[in-house]
Amino acid sequence: MGMSGRENYEKDLLEWKERQFELRARYRDTPAGFQSEEQEAGERIHLEEARGRYRESCVMRLLTQNNRMPEEIFVGREAILSRIEKELMDRQAPVILYGMGGMGKSSIAREYVRRKGKDYDHVLFIYGDAGIRSAICDDVQVSISNLQYSRDEYGSRINYFREKIRVLTGIAGEEKLLLVIDDWNREKDAGRDEVFAIPCDIIVTTRMHPSVWGFEGGIPISGFETRQEWDQFLSAYAKGSVSEEERECLDQYCRQVGGQVLLMKIRIADNEWREGKTEDMTEAIFSEGKPSLENLMDLFSRFSLRQEEKQALRELSVMPVKGIPQSLYLKISKVSAKTLDRLESCLLLNRQKQDEECVLSLHPLVAEAVRQLFTPTLTNCRGMVAAFCNAQWNMWEDTYAENQKMEPYVFAIMKAFPRPLSWFAIELERLSTWLWIQEYYEEAEEWQKKIVECVERDFGEYHQLTGEMYLRMAAVYYNWMDIRQANIWYEKAFRSLSQCEPLDTRYKRLMSEVNMKLARRYQSEGLLEKAAFYNEKGTAYFDEYRKFCREKGILHSHDTDIETVWQSHRLRKAELLFLQGITDEALALCTDAKAAMRKIEGAEYRLNEYDQVLIMIYQAKGDFTQAEQLAIESLERALHYRGRYFKDTLMCREQMGDLYMAAGRTQEAAQEYRIVFEDLNRHFQARRDWIERVGAKLAEAGDRLE
Repeated sequence: MGMSGRENYEKDLLEWKERQFELRARYRDTPAGFQSEEQEAGERIHLEEARGRYRESCVMRLLTQNNRMPEEIFVGREAILSRIEKELMDRQAPVILYGMGGMGKSSIAREYVRRKGKDYDHVLFIYGDAGIRSAICDDVQVSISNLQYSRDEYGSRINYFREKIRVLTGIAGEEKLLLVIDDWNREKDAGRDEVFAIPCDIIVTTRMHPSVWGFEGGIPISGFETRQEWDQFLSAYAKGSVSEEERECLDQYCRQVGGQVLLMKIRIADNEWREGKTEDMTEAIFSEGKPSLENLMDLFSRFSLRQEEKQALRELSVMPVKGIPQSLYLKISKVSAKTLDRLESCLLLNRQKQDEECVLSLHPLVAEAVRQLFTPTLTNCRGMVAAFCNAQWNMWEDTYAENQKMEPYVFAIMKAFPRPLSWFAIELERLSTWLWIQEYYEEAEEWQKKIVECVERDFGEYHQLTGEMYLRMAAVYYNWMDIRQANIWYEKAFRSLSQCEPLDTRYKRLMSEVNMKLARRYQSEGLLEKAAFYNEKGTAYFDEYRKFCREKGILHSHDTDIETVWQSHRLRKAELLFLQGITDEALALCTDAKAAMRKIEGAEYRLNEYDQVLIMIYQAKGDFTQAEQLAIESLERALHYRGRYFKDTLMCREQMGDLYMAAGRTQEAAQEYRIVFEDLNRHFQARRDWIERVGAKLAEAGDRLE
């Protein structure tokens, strides 16, 4: 959320608290006044704490210290490093390191950070391969306190980019900042001028000549310039001593490839030069622009790659340029660690230590070669993609920040394989769910529509898989709070599943799910008899499925735990009992279901559903103490897992307000309603019914809307 709206609200709230304190101190002889000095002292402490929180909420800090660049072999280039330092001192323009791929531009930039990073308050090392707006808007690469992207707050990434530039400009005006933009190769990139205008030191690495951006300067990066640098390079990478004949062989190759550093590393690694083998390579292997197929083939010609090694390169070529943590890659791939070791020894794979993790990446030229020669497809990468999609199952119990770490890889897979396949629909749908959990609603809608279209094309409208994908399409809209569209898709799912032939044992589970969704709809519309009818049908279907799976020992790995779903059925039954006035039975059933859920590992966040029903029951019974305790726990849980602006959190706050109103604590109710009202207007403007409902409650609590 941006600062403007929230800051105004929090400022108003703080001023209201200060006025309340003054009034209570002035009118001590009234019931609302302070009844003792101890009470006043306690409230003063709370007020000071509120002031401190407000001051902290208004501060935007760049959440990074000097970057600790991974250690790597680095030799020579002293003249270039000195020139970078001199040009940064002049601050005339960004320092642009340019040259063909594989010359060591990124290595030079990283070495400069290693040597000079301590001279800066902050170092931002970002990757420009996807465009500068995308890089700046990435809240993982450029993390700023009290600033996070929200579609409804900013409207578009363009507006958020401008806000981030404004904040970065302010930070750079007060603290010393070094911005490194690595591998930025776009001739026209909207936002470039705004980034270059930030008052900080800027280093750019690119394969383009700076003149395309209107700069006459820049530092060209080519092969090693002195014999001493070449000797240092050879000593660092060649194993053992080098004879004069071997040295001449390498010198000849170096001249033939124009001193291209990456190819020289590969040449030294293949060891053929020790046997005196040379080739006539009068042309550079890579020219500016896209390499030819013949030249790309030459990149791998020194190595006899096994199928598993090709598969590793194929899978890694679809990952972001900045790479993927080794632990994550080994989790989702069948490639062995031994294979990675060999690829690293052949210098086809970069493995660098970052903090406590090793990161795997391919040089952009290697990745391009792989994409052309070993073309990755959903078919030949199906194991890795399926494992990655299934690994996102934990997204329900992971926090927003934890899920955000997966963002580069989710979008990389969607970019690499833009056309889903129907036989892969169940796995690929996980990405849709991840997207809407992270509030990428439009992207979730677009991706899920592609899945629905390919399934309809291959299987028709009345098929078990099609009906299941209709359910997932409905889930996108439901969580986007477009209830009308969600209901349309739930109806389509019901028709499809009701009229299709069962495909496998999951049919009863899906029929249970679609009936429960209809029950939820009719319950929200106040049609309790219809809700009870569909609820009973859904429960009956699932009970049959549960018993069958238990008898046959069946477990579908891509489904929610059976016991978790069964307890949710009991919860829905308890909620209906409560709405029908059968309060004690509802309380007993809901309490028992929640106790069962506590025993299920990884179900912490799901407890909120049970608490919401229990809060209603305790409130109806007049047990406000118990209800408030549960409401506090639910809100804290929602904030921890989903953040302030997710719909579940807003529902918790509204329920908290309802509880306070019922208990006669109108001021506290108004405070919660005000937060919900403001956040709904910023993030869910289409939900006018919800906004109007909360607005009416706010007015009832005595808080006027301006």
